Amino acid sequence: MNKKIEILKNFIKESENIVFFGGAGVSTESGVPDFRSKDGLYNQRDIRFEKYSPEYLLSHTCLVRDTDVFFEYYTPLGFPDALDQDLLEGLGSDTAE
Repeated sequence: MNKKIEILKNFIKESENIVFFGGAGVSTESGVPDFRSKDGLYNQRDIRFEKYSPEYLLSHTCLVRDTDVFFEYYTPLGFPDALDQDLLEGLGSDTAE
């Protein structure tokens, strides 16, 4: 097992970019709310966003078409530092869903 850990450690050390795919368990343990639980993002409704579905507010389409709404929704959720507006706007500028 130690050899596998060393191999992984070296792989990470030598990599320029790393992508981590995690599920809700990783997020919630880090303090990021999930989507569907009783206290999840889909249930944290604000009157300002009643005309939008939760799925739309969290979508690439919303980022592209309603950028201000997208960031207004995300910012008070407690993890705005994880969202770099310039980066996300750059990702959304190419195409809409």
